[in-house]
Amino acid sequence: MQVPGGSPRAYHFGSFSLDVSRRTLRQGGAIVHLTSKPFDVLAFLVENSGRVVTKQELMEAVWRDTFVVEDNLTQAILKIRRTLGDETDHPQFVLTIPRVGYRFAGPVDSPGSTAPAAVPPGVEAPARREQGGAAAGRGWRAWSVASGIVLLVAVVLISWLTGRSPRGRTAGMSESLPEPMQVPLSTASATKPVFEADGLHFLYVGYRKERPGVGDIFRASLDSPDAVRITSDMDPRGDHPVLTPDGLGVVFTRWRSGDDGTRWPDLWQAPLHGGPPRVLVEQASGAGFSPDGTRIAYSKHLPGSKPLWVAPRAEPGRYREIGSIGFTPRWSPDGRWIAYTTSDPEGAAGDLWIASDDLATRRRLTTDRLQFHGLAWMRDSRHVVYAAHGDGAFRVWRVAIDGGPAVAMTAGVGSSSSPTVAPDGRTLLFSHVQPSRNLVYAPDVEGSVSTDITEGAYHVWPVLSPDGSRVASVIQTPGFNHRLFITDVGTGVATRMSDQPARHPVWLDRGRVAYLGPESADGTDVRVVDLATGANRTWCRLGGPATWLAVSPDGQRVGAVLSAPNGRQSIVVRDLRNGRDFVLTDGGEYEHLRWVPGRDALSWSGPAKSAGPQTDGIWMGQLRGTAAVRLVSDGYSPAWKDDGSGVYYSRIGEHAGLWRYDVGRLPPVQLRHWAEIDYFDVRGGRLVFARIGSATRIFRLPLS
Repeated sequence: MQVPGGSPRAYHFGSFSLDVSRRTLRQGGAIVHLTSKPFDVLAFLVENSGRVVTKQELMEAVWRDTFVVEDNLTQAILKIRRTLGDETDHPQFVLTIPRVGYRFAGPVDSPGSTAPAAVPPGVEAPARREQGGAAAGRGWRAWSVASGIVLLVAVVLISWLTGRSPRGRTAGMSESLPEPMQVPLSTASATKPVFEADGLHFLYVGYRKERPGVGDIFRASLDSPDAVRITSDMDPRGDHPVLTPDGLGVVFTRWRSGDDGTRWPDLWQAPLHGGPPRVLVEQASGAGFSPDGTRIAYSKHLPGSKPLWVAPRAEPGRYREIGSIGFTPRWSPDGRWIAYTTSDPEGAAGDLWIASDDLATRRRLTTDRLQFHGLAWMRDSRHVVYAAHGDGAFRVWRVAIDGGPAVAMTAGVGSSSSPTVAPDGRTLLFSHVQPSRNLVYAPDVEGSVSTDITEGAYHVWPVLSPDGSRVASVIQTPGFNHRLFITDVGTGVATRMSDQPARHPVWLDRGRVAYLGPESADGTDVRVVDLATGANRTWCRLGGPATWLAVSPDGQRVGAVLSAPNGRQSIVVRDLRNGRDFVLTDGGEYEHLRWVPGRDALSWSGPAKSAGPQTDGIWMGQLRGTAAVRLVSDGYSPAWKDDGSGVYYSRIGEHAGLWRYDVGRLPPVQLRHWAEIDYFDVRGGRLVFARIGSATRIFRLPLS
């Protein structure tokens, strides 16, 4: 990982060398294979060696793009330990801190590092400058796409139980602040507010009930619940929108997804009072404008790096570099400073920095690496307001640029982010969110009618029963953690059916559900629950960490994604009649494993976010004889027609929604528009999916 102005980091511990920039792990000069997520977990632990990293911090940093249960992290740690030869009882490198997280304990050497992160807070250092050209190889990874709501979902769950604050130079809640008040708005949810010049009107990203998951820019005022929609189905994501210097337009980030698998953000500009939006800067996000309106700062998205650039507004390609990584640039009202973070809004920890307007000096304002989501300046140009997540939930903080502890401006249950301060300095707006992932049922997968089955719950991996009357899913709750539940489609009543953690349920018949149990040193149990009696039993045991269970229609074969000690993934099929395993394919990244009806074949997809052209898309592999075939180049999560003649799948970005591909026929057909729906199932022409939602509202806080 890099910090502003730093060089690529190579870490050495024991006999291992970890090159974060090149994403390679070596032992004695030989490359050691470690798949993407375990590599990211290891890199994060090494980058934060010597301190305890909480489970929530790891999960939000590595899996920000999707909701995961704690087992995903556990599996990654197991893969890391196997790769490093670390013993669980007597670890040399990765220590488990019970009920808290992990700590990388081995001595870490990072030779040749000159990163400004080592500069103590308040000490100024020269800033790096570059002219023109394309910068490559900077930054430690290209993080995934997620909406503003999704950005917070994975970490808000923990906030139901705790309200701890970020570590470092922090103090308690400011006792002089009044209670914040909700701003009434007509949209279903609202986030990422930005004040207009009059301090009364503001823009925000809103979501409507008729287009759930697809956001737009809205304009509202503090004294009226009515909101005017500025954009139409543009779905702004990632970093926060900003007003143009003349106050007549809004600039926001929008992600695109191409048929060739390319996924990049672009900066768009839309007029506030009518007219079509246009692309302002390609492959960029997170704009900020100088007070005089002559310059624009933005994050440039290059392969493997995301530098922060500043350029003339009329010529955004003629840039100077503020830092080799940077996001959410904001000029102080007096124009002397630019505040920014090295924390990717899409999911990564970093620091809060300020740079002088001439880029001659920089100053780091935070001491511990945190996840940031939004920042703004106070009117005095001497204080920065920011939202950050440390050990607990996101909170809004205020810190003086001349030093001193940060002071919390929000507290309580839930997460607060995206602060914006009125130009007169009298009012602070911020968004407040609590998550849900509700089941939605549609009697006809190709129709438009759908009904919310549940409210306020968090469901993952939903699958429909053979008759379509019930849904098996795993519910994440503070009390039961992740357990198997059966939900009645008609009543919405959910009944808990597992007595231990469960993952990836599969219906065997109308009365039995199989699922993956927790891992052990001996492998992963495939368990079966009898819904009539509630009895759980072990069906078979797979020889390693397993995910994404699939069972053949005759119940004689079990497929799963297994991870080897070196982290290499494979799809393995167990024949229950003779106990033999067959490796269908290996060496890639596999998710959403499904049996193909009427065929002796399995299907799968790559991750929802691009893992590379060699992995992306929908695949089908015959159990015998032929190599795997890619059916669809851009999509994930296959769910088949009952006769196996076609496959349903999901897409993100510009083509977000539910699609159907009839095997052997072109082109695919889009059936529904949705965004970030990664868990769904189709059975008998019926559809169920988990809709990401939340009680996301904008609050106002009077300032003295």
